[in-house]
Amino acid sequence: MNLNDLPKIGEPGSAAPFQLERLKGWGLEDLASACTTREQALLAHHCALYVRMVWQDLFGETSEPPVAALRHCVGELIGRPGMLERADRGAHLETGVDYRASAADEDPALYQAVAEALKSHKPG
Repeated sequence: MNLNDLPKIGEPGSAAPFQLERLKGWGLEDLASACTTREQALLAHHCALYVRMVWQDLFGETSEPPVAALRHCVGELIGRPGMLERADRGAHLETGVDYRASAADEDPALYQAVAEALKSHKPG
């Protein structure tokens, strides 16, 4: 993951602690430290959630991706066009909306690309 791919967007100092703590909990401390704005934290958190969702679709609901898989795929997703807009939409979904059910339908090529990348990290 190249932290230079993190877009320079938003007001410095506005990052949400909740999102940063979750990134740290998933082993992405350096990414959490690099996110200084709300938009950066929202984007990074969304990308990590998306990768976790695809991983769990592939390897089981209770399975967690290894840090290497998260780093690899989040690094690929952060610089992709449209990811901030996806993250912003996801942040405004009301409770009860199943984001998992719509993720593959929204962009099947993105979902497939992440799935393929994650297969190289398949658990033993």
